[in-house]
Amino acid sequence: MSRFLQVFISCVVSLGMIPAVSASWGAFVSTGTATGIGNPSCALVTTGHVVCAVRTGKAAIMVNELNGTAWNGWKTLAMTISSETPVAPAMAAAR
Repeated sequence: MSRFLQVFISCVVSLGMIPAVSASWGAFVSTGTATGIGNPSCALVTTGHVVCAVRTGKAAIMVNELNGTAWNGWKTLAMTISSETPVAPAMAAAR
C-alpha cells in the first residue's frame, strides 16, 4: 500500500473518532432602552457574568451587567469622559 493511501486512511479514521459538536444562537435579548453613543465595550467577568459599558450623550458612562440569566439594566456612573472607554475602568468605577 502506498504511503499516501496509508496517511489518507489514517486521517479518515481519525476524523471519524472526533465527537460531533453543535451549537446554536438563541433569540436576541434586549439590554434596555437607554441610548449609548459609540460602540459598547463588554467583558466576561466570570462564566455567565458579562459587564458592558458605553458612553452616554452627556459624557458619562453607562454600565449594564448580565448576571447569567437577565440584564440588570443600564446604570449611569457619575463621571465625565471625553472619548469611548474600555470596559475595565468602568467596571472598577462601578464597584
